[in-house]
Amino acid sequence: MEHIKRMEVELQELEEKIEKLEIFLKKETKEPKFTDEEQRINLHLQKSYMRKYAEILSCRIHYDTLKAHGEIGTPCSTSENYDVVTEECFE
Repeated sequence: MEHIKRMEVELQELEEKIEKLEIFLKKETKEPKFTDEEQRINLHLQKSYMRKYAEILSCRIHYDTLKAHGEIGTPCSTSENYDVVTEECFE
């Protein structure tokens, strides 16, 4: 269960970073001081990936917690095509 605690800490830190980035982007959109348009576009893209990473990390925490308590039956797939499996799990 120690790895679950580490993931929870990582998720909390990631959520704080996302929040700080959102605040920064709001300020920079209203009155740019440190970024130009290209940088802001890239920061919005970065924020989007950070959110997706947080979503996946949250799903991993949930899954591993259920698994640790013996509440997991069959995983969403046993396919070796992990890209397809990932999409199936998050639909």
